[in-house]
Amino acid sequence: MVVVLLLLTGCLGGNSKEYSISGVVQDGLGIPLARVELSLEGDEIAPRVIGPTGADGRWSAHGLKGRVNLEVVDKEGWYFNPKSQVFHRAADEVVITAVRGEPLTIHIVGDGEVEQEVLFTPLSTEYYPRTTRIRLKAVPAPDWRFNGWVGVPEDVDPENPVIEITVDEPVELWAEFLPTITVSVGVEFLHTFPKAYEQLVEEGQVSLGPSSQAWAQPQAASAAAWAASPVEGEFIALLDRSLSREEQVHRLEEDGYTVLDTIEILGAHLVRPADSQLGVLSQEGHLRALESVAGVLAVEPNLPRVAQAFRVPDDPHYAGHQWWHYEQIRLPQAWAVTTGDRSVRVAVLDSGVDTDHPDLVGQLDLEYAWNFTWEDSIEDLDGHGTHVTGTIGAKTNNGLGVGGVMWEVEILPAKVLVLAREAVGLWPRVSSTQPGPSMIRKISRPIPGQRISSTCL
Repeated sequence: MVVVLLLLTGCLGGNSKEYSISGVVQDGLGIPLARVELSLEGDEIAPRVIGPTGADGRWSAHGLKGRVNLEVVDKEGWYFNPKSQVFHRAADEVVITAVRGEPLTIHIVGDGEVEQEVLFTPLSTEYYPRTTRIRLKAVPAPDWRFNGWVGVPEDVDPENPVIEITVDEPVELWAEFLPTITVSVGVEFLHTFPKAYEQLVEEGQVSLGPSSQAWAQPQAASAAAWAASPVEGEFIALLDRSLSREEQVHRLEEDGYTVLDTIEILGAHLVRPADSQLGVLSQEGHLRALESVAGVLAVEPNLPRVAQAFRVPDDPHYAGHQWWHYEQIRLPQAWAVTTGDRSVRVAVLDSGVDTDHPDLVGQLDLEYAWNFTWEDSIEDLDGHGTHVTGTIGAKTNNGLGVGGVMWEVEILPAKVLVLAREAVGLWPRVSSTQPGPSMIRKISRPIPGQRISSTCL
């Protein structure tokens, strides 16, 4: 019975076997750290402190029994990994890594917080070892705004709420937040469509000044004033620029013409017949005579033009509805130069056209107009095609209806949309043997969003 009790007492640990532990304290490069103390605590041993370590960083503990907790005693400016560990049997070459750490202190001024994200650290710890790279983000509370950092290094933008710093020495920062100020502002916009400078002068809203010449005043000319009225007996001759200026003038004078002015870079000369030739030939006769001069490339009458002029049509709906968007693209100024040409042909692919519309009669090429739909004719049952056609080339300055962008133009209608503005799916190709227009300068397609087959032309 006595033997059994002794055996049970030994199994329950009442008489534990002694053991020893030893190791070294060193930094991340393996360099030993001196003057480090370690504490020991356990159920079967008296608490005690061992060390400090010597220059070799080594430590050891003997006479240990049962479960023992080893913990590194705090050392100012140093952090250890692991800080503590538990032993219950012998161990040697236990490595404790020491890191020189620096504190990071952040003060909050106002209402907000600073989020911290470790970008790099030599150890995974709750402190900041040297060379640790930290990203800081200032986050203001609702109705507050971030105003700036105080105490950041010189290479860090103090107004940026997100910064990065390296903790290689004690760091103390301030993040400043200020309350936001709410201001309610009402803004009204009065939109006025701009007018050309020439129109403002005519309406008296701006002045050219007392020194301006009468010919410099903008003019809204009548239809009669825009009729061709060349200067009688004056012509502009364009000569081959490979000839010298002296040779160009010699050839003109040799054929009986006096040079009044020259634009040398163009080879253009303003001429009139010599006094002896006045009245000998008509205007057309002089044009033909000049065209026959050796080296002449082109001849035209001298047609004067007024600077800064504009031309406005007399169509009633232009003044009432169209002026604002036509004048946005400076059409009155363009019309002062040209109103189009019948040699320009525009094909309109849309819902057809009202062939009897009084503003379109004479503007349409109905001989080659084509209906690609299943409806019976080119006539427009929807109205969209007629609208587009009129915008492009309605008869203009006729005192009727609307004005078109081009007063002189020929429009080729092509019906590709039915009443519901649904495009046909697959259109038959136009045969190469089928008669058709000789040239189309531009194709106007239907409204956006409608599907057009690539086989239509």
